[in-house]
Amino acid sequence: MNRIAIQGGPGAFHEIAARNYFPAGDLEIIPALTFPDLIATVKNPEQSEGGIMAIENSIAGSILGNYRLLNASPLTISGEVFLRIRHHLMALPGTDISDIKEVHSHPVAIAQCRRFFKQYPRVQLKETADTAL
Repeated sequence: MNRIAIQGGPGAFHEIAARNYFPAGDLEIIPALTFPDLIATVKNPEQSEGGIMAIENSIAGSILGNYRLLNASPLTISGEVFLRIRHHLMALPGTDISDIKEVHSHPVAIAQCRRFFKQYPRVQLKETADTAL
């Protein structure tokens, strides 16, 4: 059984990447709220055997904070996963986009969707720990 740490909760893009990378049925996901928490979990062999961490994004660019975290740790990169990301704006049934005042998501997801939200300047974009949460 591979115990793999991810940043985010169930359904996060990191979980999807982990499930694409590791064999089906041979994976236990260990969620971490932040990328520093993810690094701490991966550094502890009693908690996980490895982790999945985004470091590049074709729209938002390099995730420099994650490069810094890796550089300051004893961890090494042992593989890569390419994952196509599709964001969906979710709201309660019957909600029109003109009713939306705030959108909460991970900073990278907000960066990926900034062009879309330029059409709706009154919508405030709030950074949170994870898209799936």
